[in-house]
Amino acid sequence: MEVHEGARIAPVRSFFDYYTRGALDACIGLMDRDVRFVPLAGSGHVFDGRSAVRRFFDDARRDGVTLEPRAHRFLDCGPDCVVAAGTLRELRSGQLRERTVAWLFVLSEGRIALLEGFPTLAAALDAAAAPTRAQAV
Repeated sequence: MEVHEGARIAPVRSFFDYYTRGALDACIGLMDRDVRFVPLAGSGHVFDGRSAVRRFFDDARRDGVTLEPRAHRFLDCGPDCVVAAGTLRELRSGQLRERTVAWLFVLSEGRIALLEGFPTLAAALDAAAAPTRAQAV
């Protein structure tokens, strides 16, 4: 698979910019109404729809969990997906954990239809290339 930068990266870059500024409403506004969210920090749970995504972040905040995703590299992986590679800092119960991660964003009509976290860039790129990925959205 050829990987190159392209215009699809803009909404993904905006997602991280908004999140860093604490603008959760703006992040959610970039998402499709029926978005599927599979966060690394979600213990394997899948969150379907904007309201479920908001509940995930509201619950994390209520539980005293701080999540700081930072994208350092954006890869345009085809007609509808972008992989972002970076780090995730998670402060939970006074314990700080920082790890290198990657996120797969699948776009539909310029909106985020799928956002899934992966423990490695290779795993996210494999998911982006998987022929069944498009069927899952």
